[in-house]
Amino acid sequence: MLGRVLGHSDVLTSLKHIHIQTLSLEQRKTTHLRLTSTGALAVSDVNSTESDCQVVRREKQFPAERNFTRSQALLYRHNTGSSVSYDMVTQFGLRPVEFLEVFNSLGKYFRWFHINKASMSKAVMTERLNVDMGKCSWIDCLGREVKLRRAAFLEVRKHLDSMVGVTGLHSHSRELIQLVSHLISNNAEEGQDVAFIHEDEDCRLPIPVYSSLTPRSPVGFLLHVMLVCGTFATELDLRSQASMRESLVAANLIGDRTDDVSLRAYSIQLIKRVIADILPGQPISLRRMDEYIVTAKNLFDRVLLLNEIPITDLPPCL
Repeated sequence: MLGRVLGHSDVLTSLKHIHIQTLSLEQRKTTHLRLTSTGALAVSDVNSTESDCQVVRREKQFPAERNFTRSQALLYRHNTGSSVSYDMVTQFGLRPVEFLEVFNSLGKYFRWFHINKASMSKAVMTERLNVDMGKCSWIDCLGREVKLRRAAFLEVRKHLDSMVGVTGLHSHSRELIQLVSHLISNNAEEGQDVAFIHEDEDCRLPIPVYSSLTPRSPVGFLLHVMLVCGTFATELDLRSQASMRESLVAANLIGDRTDDVSLRAYSIQLIKRVIADILPGQPISLRRMDEYIVTAKNLFDRVLLLNEIPITDLPPCL
């Protein structure tokens, strides 16, 4: 604002930002779709080859819950010679299998963890992957090493403390919580601990910046809310539900009760999340904000109380 008032054409900042596109898959810049001569979507057999990471996990006889989920296997696209690029939401879905239950928030994953750009060779992965959680490097489905930022210690500790009473977690998820808690408590200065930590040049964590979507695009806005505010394993787990209401349940944004009183409470709960988590980063004028909030509330009422927007309104290419 000072830059605009003073007439500066450019404003420089020392803050670091990570841009995450929360549009529908076919609208993201990294998505390239082709149609056949008959007008159908051209689908290549991109999943005919497994990821080296999955192959190594199977060869080392990892337990079933620490192998790729079906959704992750569908998201992975083998590089058959042409470059394959993944949008940030898909990269989040392809994070290390051990992270699926513990670190399941899109923005916080990229804020707290540093991901190497280069993929490992199969030989290196064979050496770094281990059934023992304390000796197993964090490697995502694309073969890239993931490390915890030292500057994120306080935020991650608070997140782990909030998971103390969570039930139904796999044993490896509980081991991961203990491991990361140990790293933070000891400040990650002992031997093997350092291998899990990324040292940033400064103490500023990157700030996630999402796409600008409004309730005027109902289906796109609902997906945007689920991706920004929800906690989930992969995007496909949200899109494969029987209804939009069940997708919101899968994103852990509402409960599973279906009585009228509970649904109205869920609608209020959702609009509060939008005001707290989305509006502060939404480029919008005060004049439009009231319209934004009212439109979003009406949309949530339609989805939860009347079930007006079916899951089939989502683009069929997904």
